[in-house]
Parts: sequence; C-alpha cells; structure tokens
Amino acid sequence: MRNRLERVNAASEAGLSRTRARIRDAIPAVDELSSAVSRINLAPWEDPFALALGDAASIAEEGEPAPTLAGIEAEPSTTVTPLEPADDDSFVEIEEARDDKMRRIAKTLQAGDVVEQAHNIVRIVGVDACPGLLIFGRKNMYLIDSLVYTAEGEVIDAKDAPKDILSIPSGTLVELDPADQLSLRWSYNEIVECNKRAFLFRDVALELYFSDKRNFLVVCKDQRERHMVVNKLQSKDEQRDAISRSVIGNFVLDTVARATDKAEQQLAIITKKWQSREISNFAYLQLLNQHANRTPNGTCKTRAKLTSDVTQYPVFPWVLSDYTSTHLDFDKEGTFRNLTLPMGALTPARKEAAEERYSATEGVGEKPFHYGTHYSSSMIVCGFMIRMSPFTEIFLALQGGNFDLADRLFSSIPRAWDSASSDNRGDVRELVPEFYYTPAFLLNINHHDFGKKQGTGEVVDNVALPPWALGDPLLFIHRHREALESDAVSRHLAAWIDLTFGYKQRDPASFNCFHPLSYRGAVDLERMSDESEKAASTAIIHNFGQTPVQIFKTSHPSRFVSPKSELPIGQRFGVAEQWELLMRSINPIAESTTPIYDVYALGGTDEQKPAPLQSSKLPVPGHHFLSVQYGFADDSIRVYYQEASLARVVYVVEGIDVKFAVFANPTLLITVSTLSTITAWRLTIKGFGAKKGDVAMHREATLRGTTGKVTYVTASKGWSMVVAACDDGSATVWDMNRLRYIRTIQLPRHESIKFASVHESDGMIALATAHHIYLYSLNGYPIASTWVEDNALPRFSFGLTSDEPAPPLPEYTGGITFLKREFLRFGALFVIGIGSELALYRCVPGARIFEGEDVKPWTLVEQGRLSRSDEQLGGDCTMVKFVGETLYAAFEPAEGSNKHLLYQWTLPEGHARHVPDHQVHTCMAERCGRHFGLLEPRRHCGGCGGAFCGTHAVYVETMEKRYCESCRSQLSYASATGLLGNRRDSAAHSSRRNSATGTASRPGSRRNSLLPGSRRPSVSGQAPQPRPSGLASMGIVHGM
Repeated sequence: MRNRLERVNAASEAGLSRTRARIRDAIPAVDELSSAVSRINLAPWEDPFALALGDAASIAEEGEPAPTLAGIEAEPSTTVTPLEPADDDSFVEIEEARDDKMRRIAKTLQAGDVVEQAHNIVRIVGVDACPGLLIFGRKNMYLIDSLVYTAEGEVIDAKDAPKDILSIPSGTLVELDPADQLSLRWSYNEIVECNKRAFLFRDVALELYFSDKRNFLVVCKDQRERHMVVNKLQSKDEQRDAISRSVIGNFVLDTVARATDKAEQQLAIITKKWQSREISNFAYLQLLNQHANRTPNGTCKTRAKLTSDVTQYPVFPWVLSDYTSTHLDFDKEGTFRNLTLPMGALTPARKEAAEERYSATEGVGEKPFHYGTHYSSSMIVCGFMIRMSPFTEIFLALQGGNFDLADRLFSSIPRAWDSASSDNRGDVRELVPEFYYTPAFLLNINHHDFGKKQGTGEVVDNVALPPWALGDPLLFIHRHREALESDAVSRHLAAWIDLTFGYKQRDPASFNCFHPLSYRGAVDLERMSDESEKAASTAIIHNFGQTPVQIFKTSHPSRFVSPKSELPIGQRFGVAEQWELLMRSINPIAESTTPIYDVYALGGTDEQKPAPLQSSKLPVPGHHFLSVQYGFADDSIRVYYQEASLARVVYVVEGIDVKFAVFANPTLLITVSTLSTITAWRLTIKGFGAKKGDVAMHREATLRGTTGKVTYVTASKGWSMVVAACDDGSATVWDMNRLRYIRTIQLPRHESIKFASVHESDGMIALATAHHIYLYSLNGYPIASTWVEDNALPRFSFGLTSDEPAPPLPEYTGGITFLKREFLRFGALFVIGIGSELALYRCVPGARIFEGEDVKPWTLVEQGRLSRSDEQLGGDCTMVKFVGETLYAAFEPAEGSNKHLLYQWTLPEGHARHVPDHQVHTCMAERCGRHFGLLEPRRHCGGCGGAFCGTHAVYVETMEKRYCESCRSQLSYASATGLLGNRRDSAAHSSRRNSATGTASRPGSRRNSLLPGSRRPSVSGQAPQPRPSGLASMGIVHGM
C-alpha cells in the first residue's frame, strides 16, 4: 500500500546535505527578498527563508529495516517514485515502513557507514531534557532525538522506555514535536572538543563542540556510561584535526584560540597569559566560566532551541556604577563598581540585611547564608535575554506561558543597576556576557508585546540605555566593553574572581554565602530514593541558581598594569596606537607578472614571509600543498598538489566558468560564475591529498538571492558567513554553517560596490564603492559612512577665473583590510587603497562632553595615508591586507613594466623583511658605495629591511635592532612628538590636528612622508559637502 505524502523541507543540519545525489537550491521569492532586508534574529517561524532555504530532501523508498540496531548499515542508494505526470511535483510516494524508528536511523546514517556503538543520552534543551540516541559509526557520529536503545537491542520511543534506562531529572522530561526532533550527523574531524561537565551537580555530562560553532550538552546515565563515550571518542582521535578554532565560538580571536590549545589547557597557563595581557579581561572571564562548568549557549538556529544548560550560563560582573551621566569619565571617582564585594553588599544597608539573614539562619540551626536569592539563574539569564529567541520561549515556559508584569521585566539598564545594587535587597544578579559583545539582546527585534507599566503607562519595548550611550545599543556595548578592559577593572578583577570562582565562594567576612543548595556537593541526587524529595531538590537547583565550580583554592594573582595597557607585556608598538611609525620595506618583497590578489601567511602570523596569490589560485586552508585553481580555457576548476617544483592535478570539475572564489571554511569553497551564480562546493580530503582519489569536490548548494551582478565576494571564517556585493549597491549575506540566506544590505546610493570585508572581531561589514565607504553591523544596521578625500594641494588663481576643469575625485582602488584585534578602545581600524596611497580609517565612538551637544554615535575618521616609494614606480594599489601588526599592499605595474609589486609596512622592532643578499652587494645608503665583504658585513635595518654598512645602520637607544639614517629620522620625530613615550592613540592625536592635507619630506628620503587625512564627520546617505582647503603643517617623514 502506498501513501501520498507531501514533501517537506528538512532542516539544513551539518552533514545531512553532504551527498552527491542531492543538490539544494536556495531560491527566495521576490517579496521575500524585499521583506528580508536588514532583518535580524528572526524566529524560524517568522523567517521567510526558513522553508525556502531548507534542504529539499527527497523521501525515498526504503527496504524493510532490521529489527535491531546492531550492525545496521546505511542504504547505498535511494529511489524516488514520482506520481503521474502533470501532477504537482511537491508530492512523492513512499512505501510504508513497518518500523519507523529503524527507518529513521537508516536514513540518518551515511551511505556505507556501519553502527559500532549506541548510547542512551539526554540532550539538554534550555531547562528541559530530551532523551535520544548517541550513535558511533565507523565514519561518523550521530545524534537522534526521542529514541532509546534497550538491553535487548531494540529501539523504542523514549516515552515508552522504562525508568531505569535513562537517568532523567524528575519533572524536566520534554516530548518534542516531530518537527523539532533532531537527526544530526558529524564526521569525527568536525568534533572540535569534548569536555566533561556536571548537570544538576551530577558529574555525568559531556559538552561536545563542533566546527560549525554549535555545542551540545548531553547527559549520560552514570559515570561509567560517560566513560565509555569518552573512550570511544578518543579512539577516533586520530581521525580528527588539531584544534584550530576557539571552543568558545566567536567571542574572541585567534589569540584566545591559541590559549585553549590542548598543550595549554592548564588553567595556570591561561592565567599567566591574562596577567601578561596576551588575552583580554573578557576572554579570560569566558575561559574561567568554561573551566567552572558554565559555557555559552549553542542554539539550533533552524528551530530556535537552546542546546545547552541555561542554569549554568556564563556569569560576568557589573563593572560600572555610573549609568546616569551624559559623559562616561573613567578618571572620575565612583564611575566603577566595587569589585571586592558581591552585589548584595555594595551599600551599608545591604550589608546589614545580609548580616541579619546570616545570623537568623544560623540561629535556627541551618547552614547560614546571606542571601535568599542568587546572582545567576535560568530566570535571570532569560530575563536579560527575553527579547531574543530561544530565551523568549524558555522565559514563557518558566512563567507558565505568560510574560511577567511589565514593571518587573528587564526594560532599563539604569533601573536594573539601581535594583541590583541598592533598591531591591532580593536582587543580587550579575550580568551575562552579552552585555559586553552584542547589542542584539537590547532590541525588541521580534516585536513582542511585553505590555505597559502600571504606574506610567510606558510601553516596554527596546531596553532604555544610559545617557552616555547616545541612544545607540552598539555604542553602549562598546563603552561597557571599554570599561571591562580598563586599567581600573584590571586592577581589581582578581577580587571578583575570588568571590565567584575562588576561595571566597563561602566567605562570611566577604558577605558571600548563598543558599547551601546552590553549591556543588550540597545534595546527591544519585542517592535520593524518595522521588518527591528528588523532584523538590531538582526544582530548587533549577530555579534558584547554581554557584560556579570553585577552580581557585588560593588568592587569585593580579594583572600586570603598565602604561602600555592595550598591548601585551613586552610589546612596545602597535598599529592602532602608533600607526605613524609604520615603516615601508625599502624594496618590494615580492614581484609578479600577474595581478596579486591576496597574500597567504602560513600559520596566520607575520613572522614568516607570506606568499603572493593570484586571483585564480587559492590555497586550501590547512593543506598548504593543495590549491584550487580556475580561469582555464575549458572552464574547469582544478585541485593541484604541489610537490617540490611540480604541481600535479588531483581533481577536476569541468564546465564551471568561475569569476571569483573564496574559502568559507577549510572544506567549503564558494565560487561566483560570470553569470553571478554563487555555488558552494564541499571538499573531501584524505591524508595529504597527494593522489587522485584522495581529493573530491562536489556541489552542495546554489546560493540565490542576489539582485544584481556580483562584483566582489568575501568570507568570514570566524562568523561563518559570506558576503556577495553587487553592482546595484546591494550586498547579500549567507550563513555558511547551514548554507542559508540571512539578509540583504542595500546602500543608500545605488552605486556599484567594489570591495567588501568583514571584521573578524565583531562581524562589522565594510562596503566600498568608488567614492564612498559604508560600515554596517553584523545584523545589518548602518553604523557610519564617509567619502574619499582629495589630497591634492589646492590651486590658486589670484582672483582670476580658471576654465581648467577640476580633476576627477580619487577613487578607492585596493580592497579593505581590518586590523585584527579582539578589542580597540578607540574603534575599529582599517586600511583601503586610494590610487597609489593607503588610507587608514577608524570608526570612532562618539562622546558627549557638553550638555546638549549634538554628537553622532559613530564617525568614520581618516587617520592619514601611507605612500609608495618615489624610486619604485608603480600604478594604483590593488590589494591591502593586515597579517598581525604587519601591513601588506600590492600595486599595479609602472608604465613600461609588467611587474606587480608587493610592499610591506612594519613597526619598529617588528618583522622587517631583509633585502636578499643576491640583490644587493653595496650599502644602500645614498652617496655610499661601500662593498660588503669580510671586513664590512651587511647590517640590516630593523625598519625598512635594507642592507647597510656599519656607518649607516646603527643601534638606537632603547631599541634592540639597527636602523638606517632615514628610519632613525622617523624615530626621532616620533620621540619628539611623544609617540614613543606617551603612546597617544592616533584617534585622540588626530583630533588635535587641523583638517587639511599635505606632504613633507626630508632631503635624502627615498620614501614619501605620511599623509594626514582631514578630520571630518562621516555621512550616511548624503552627498559630499564642499570642504575648505588649506595646507597641512605636519612633517612626519616616512623616510629611511
């Protein structure tokens, strides 16, 4: 008997779409495109693309499944039997399966895979528990909801399972709808890390981290069961890659990822890195939370379900106490919160109340405590995050399906601080990490009806911000993070760590004793035989809150504080702090007869010389011997293996005319054809990929949604997204984890976008047309914009009218690159090419100094320009890129030449590239022809890398390297202006200069000087206004 079933779009989960037989086309409708522009954080049921962009998974005819799980194999192929012609093709026919459960498992397994082990687990969904199966296959690991495995080898529904099969906390079992039941698959090299965790103070849980930035908390029946799971994962360890991604997702940059490598997992090493400022306060607190069993959530975005334990959400401190001033002054007494005391004891009245409760509980024979509430619980977390899914749904579940009274909801940051610090003695809550990195939770983007306040009738909508935030949530987050990273907090953060994670967790003298049931070890659910008692204890733990695991037994060491507070200890110079000290290489570090599209730095650091890349050649991330090349006459994509000087083809895909290509992650290649068709290709690599058959590439999805001709494409591996810019002024963004359309950003002017870039630190998107730059947030909100400046000297006609036409306005010509730092106090810094120059821009946060002053939250300020050498002629800049603190730029060939040139700019004591010995045999100083030899060895300059004799390359006081005369002149000027001593930030420094442009050079200089840009506010969607001209007086020489 056959049934007529309507085909549904399955969720685009990792691995389920990775088969050759199925190719998904993400095709949104026209009305969906218009409705999706700049929309953020939509719940799946409100997302117009949730269905249109899902996996169009066909439903196949299945053979009769085996009655037991043991030895089950995936079916090698599937067959689709369509209905009669002319019928709607959204319907297919399938055979009725006698055992839907085994059929579901068989469909989940990859073709050719065989089950080796199966374990019953409970997956934590917010505050609920969902039973399921964790299956280990020969090739992959699988997670299937709502099924359990009996001792007899049968697979049954979880609701029919005996109580002794699973250890489920009383009252927390949830039955998921069929649409919410996950069936997931990961290859073993996609498992980034597996950490042991506790759930409800039982040490039986595991947290699994995956390369697609998701994490799942699964609870085993007992420690023995968990031990079996861990051993199985360790046996598959040889199939997994080394950890190359941060286990805490996108909160921090590569510096923190390196801090969590397996070789440095010890807490003491991480603490030393924090003390020496190698990682930030934010990153360190996040890592401490992870060690204390509190991890950031992972969410199943297709269903808006929290996939970790919300009762053990990371806890962060309040660091400010001033939420009422119009200007946030970090030098003012009283700006910062007292970190030596918990929130419940910040005022004398609160201390007195805490002491009274402690004495009262002690007097009745109970274990004494100061507070009847906790600083972190599921209700506190969901209360702060109520405006975002899935926290909205969890909050409603905790509240019985209704929002709380509007007066009690989180609606104002100043009011929340007043309540938690002084007004409400029962409110002792700390913060969640979102207060320091994302503004999305402050906006009611889903338009929930939270009601009106009873006293004022005020509608609860977006969260009210402090006056110093200028009404901008992103600026609030920036200032809050600035406070967290400040010297004042760094000096006292160790005291708060002692209270929260250290030896003062139960210190009566510090007013820091909470309810006994909030501490690990207070109850043992394993030994409770009374179900009602177990249910009551579970409810208390769920609702009251859990104190983090104590990870420090002694006083926490303090952080090293120095005048160079934004740089690691021992690092003297930084581009964001002293960009004026950037010194260009005396000669090009590389030349090429083909355009240089990018540079490839092995390991991602500036210590090794990067290799120039052509636009048609991409190295495969993590496999530097492999490269993907395109642009051939036969319209093919080829994978090459480089062996010494010989490159061998190991894989070919024909008939694909590629214009652009970029790697979204190490195994996902995005290509754009000449017809602007965007395709995602999955690379499968065995071993080193040296032989044919070791590398395979298949088309996984076609990404549709662009409204014009694609002119540029860029990818962010940290944020797992791709941005495609078009000639109609639109930029389309896709999520690369699930290959889903996210949004379309439309510029205010319909100009062709030439360049695009994503800031890996915060997901900021920069889009550049010929004459304008626009910055957008990760969620598509406009931040600031500016236009190109003409640095040509003004022409004077002495009162006479000139008929000579004005020269054309310069254009942006050479890409965009952000300085890769975790956080910059004075705003993000990026570089873009303008003709033969490099312009440095900073997105400067606004500050209202005077009452009533009209200040924009953000402005784009041009800091200055770097210029190519006069002696090394060339054309316009075509590429710029930061690798660490080193800047690289490529230029077109000079007239009469066919060589594209690559230069680098480094800071003093940086990684200057030495001129190769075979290129120069005499001193490179002007009017010095001394030959190098045994009596006159080469001395390389630490700034430009040139080779000089001992007379022209000498040591400079306080420096460890030799410098040539021109570089010493630049250092002398920097010392005289305070750049070497006071380390004034360029944003603050530039604000004191006059707005005008000009150049100055010293005799004998072989390089142009730095060109200071004019300081003017950015515009958003407005035409450039006339600007007064003048002559600059700056004389910083960028000589050698």
